[in-house]
Amino acid sequence: MRCEEAVKIMEVLRLWEQGCSQREIAASVKCAKSTVGEIQRRSREQGLGYGEASEMTNAQIQERLYPKIMAGLAKAEPEWRLIHKHLEANRRLNLRYLWEEYRYGSPEGLGYSQFCRRYHQWREETGKEVVMVQEREPGRELFVDWMGDTLSCVVAGETGELQAPGQSKRRRQRRMVGDLAAGVAERAAFF
Repeated sequence: MRCEEAVKIMEVLRLWEQGCSQREIAASVKCAKSTVGEIQRRSREQGLGYGEASEMTNAQIQERLYPKIMAGLAKAEPEWRLIHKHLEANRRLNLRYLWEEYRYGSPEGLGYSQFCRRYHQWREETGKEVVMVQEREPGRELFVDWMGDTLSCVVAGETGELQAPGQSKRRRQRRMVGDLAAGVAERAAFF
């Protein structure tokens, strides 16, 4: 059985150098006696003792004791900056689509859940997860969300006909100018 936690490996090595039995070590670190034996065997093969392990990082300890397993875990890491740039540039893209492109380029790469988890982790670490909180009293102000696609057409409320966006505003302006001109003509005829 493999022990993934470097802290437990360190504790096993420390207790082993103090002369504790496998049973005592297993009870102390809350793992199976066979796991303790496996760590001791791998440590003997690698010549790794507690003194040397205490100066190593967790990743270095695991790589030294489990080289084949750790080598298999190293997958091609995507370029998160470019993925984020693609997502920001095109609002129709999503992580699923970008993951499929990534897997096409590296079939042995990350699975979808790991891809998403690591992307969100990257966003948090780089500060791309920042949001602006707006405190407001409900019903007092109206916020309009201008995100998304613009409408390709607008239905005029009075006539029910289809218009291009902005066309209704231009028509209103023309109608107002026309109404003003007619009003001026009426007043002129009245006097």
